[in-house]
Amino acid sequence: MRELDRSLGAAIRRARLDRDLTLGDVAARTEGALRPSSIGSHERAERALSVHQLVVIARALGEAPEALLAEALTVTEPARGPVTVDLNLLPDDDVGRHVAAFAHAVRSRRGDYLSRIITFRAGDVSAIASSAGVSAAAVRRSVTPAIVRLGAGTVPLTEPAVAAVSSAEPVTETDRTPEPLANA
Repeated sequence: MRELDRSLGAAIRRARLDRDLTLGDVAARTEGALRPSSIGSHERAERALSVHQLVVIARALGEAPEALLAEALTVTEPARGPVTVDLNLLPDDDVGRHVAAFAHAVRSRRGDYLSRIITFRAGDVSAIASSAGVSAAAVRRSVTPAIVRLGAGTVPLTEPAVAAVSSAEPVTETDRTPEPLANA
């Protein structure tokens, strides 16, 4: 749970800094519900957040609480977050065809017919799984050879990270390489 506290604190800090707000600014927006020192301690993961506190802080930041939580979970459990795949590497099986069809629909809506790389949100993976009649974990396992990036960051996959997708175990920071992907 400590890792989740750290990643949730980092998500809150990122949202605050993206808006050029101080801890005092955020506290003022909570209308006295939280002090700057309390918000700071949550950012540093010195204290665990209650659901109520998360909602109060998220509203003060103009963020959806579920967006902050999703951001934190993609750090702690990237196998459950967004998946970026190379469409040219999809398997030629039933699940691969469902993924390709979904990707075609997304690319059509975006007007993007040239890119071979696409990122699916966690909800997209669930929708693909539903249409294919399999679990989201089964979709991820099936497309493992085509996965370019896992989670919300720009960190490419390494062999241990791919193995984690296959076994549905969370990927740890030691499974990641520090170099960003070259232009794909």
